[in-house]
Amino acid sequence: MNATMTGSSDWILTQFARQASLSRHQALGIVVAMILSIALADYLSEIRLSLAIFYFVPILLAVGWLGTRAAVAVSVASIAFKLIGDVFELSGGPLPFWIWWNAASTLVVLLLVVWVCGHLITLYRELEQRVAERTREILMLSQERRRLERELLNASANERNLMGQELHDEICQHLVGTTLAAQVLCQRLAQQQNPLAQDAQAIIALIETGIGKTRQLARGLLLSEIAPEQLPERINDLVDESSSSGLACRFSHAGDVAVADPATAAQLYRIAQEALRNAVRHAGATRVDVTLAGDRQNVSLVVEDDGHGLSQERSGSGMGLPIMSHRAAYIGASLSIERTERQGTRVVCVLPRAGAAEA
Repeated sequence: MNATMTGSSDWILTQFARQASLSRHQALGIVVAMILSIALADYLSEIRLSLAIFYFVPILLAVGWLGTRAAVAVSVASIAFKLIGDVFELSGGPLPFWIWWNAASTLVVLLLVVWVCGHLITLYRELEQRVAERTREILMLSQERRRLERELLNASANERNLMGQELHDEICQHLVGTTLAAQVLCQRLAQQQNPLAQDAQAIIALIETGIGKTRQLARGLLLSEIAPEQLPERINDLVDESSSSGLACRFSHAGDVAVADPATAAQLYRIAQEALRNAVRHAGATRVDVTLAGDRQNVSLVVEDDGHGLSQERSGSGMGLPIMSHRAAYIGASLSIERTERQGTRVVCVLPRAGAAEA
C-alpha cells in the first residue's frame, strides 16, 4: 500500500514538474479556462458550500507550466473570481465577515502551496538535470571503456599477428634450414656407415616435429578473424591440438551456432583457447569437455574440466580470466566461471543474438 502511494505521488510530482509541451499561451488558456469553470460551478452552488479546494489543480498546473510568479497571480485571480461570484449571489449586498475571512485564509493556503510546490518542482528539475548529466557522463565513460577495450584487444591481436608472422617467416624457415643441414649430415654419416647416422635421423625427426608445432602455433596466433561458419571446425581443431598433448578433450556442438561476424567468432575462439589453456596449466585437468550450442536466443560456449576447481590464487590475473571477461564484454556476451559438482571448473560464455537482444 505504501509503495503504491509513493509511486502515485512520484507520478503526480513528475506530471506537475514536467515542462508543458504546449506553448505558454496555450498553457495559460487552459489554466484560465479551468479557473473560470470552477468559479462558475462555485457561483451556481450554495454560498456556504466552498469549492476552493478545486482551485489547487489549475494553480499547481500554473506552478509547473508557467512558474511561481504566474501561479501567485492565478491564486489571487481565483480568490477574486470566488468573491465576485459571492457578490453576485448576494445581489450586490455587503459580504459577511466570514466570507472575507475564508477568502483570506484560502489565499494564504494557496500562496503557501505555491511556494512549497515551486521549491519542490525546482529541486525536482535540478535533480533531473543532474541525473541526466550523470547519465551522459556514465555513457561517455562506458563508451571510453569500450574504446579502450577495443584498442587493447586490437593491440593484442596485432601482437599475436606479429608473433605468428615471425614464427612462420623466421623461426620456421630457420628450422627448415637446420633440417636440411641435418639431412646432409645424416647422408654423409650413412655413406660412411657411421652408427651416428641413426642419431642424426632422430635429431631430424625432432626438428620436423618442432617445425610442425611452430607452424601450428603460428596459425593459432594469426587467427584474428574466423569465418562464422568455420567456428565449430576451428574449435574442434583447438580441441584436437589439446588432445595431442595427452589431455582427454571432447568437443560437441548442436543447433545453429553461426554468429554475426568474423570478429565475434574470433573472440569466442580465443575464449575457448584461454579456457583450455587454464585447464591444462592451472587446473591440472585430465579431461575437458567443450560444448558449442545455439538456439533462437543465444549462442553458448561451455568449457568444463575435472581439475582442481577455482581458488583465490587461480582467480588472479595470471589465469587469463580478466582477458576472457573483456573479450566477452567486447562482443556483448556474458561470462561466468563456477565450480562443478566434480570440483572442476565450468566456463560459460553466453552470446545473445542481435534480434533477441533487441526484443
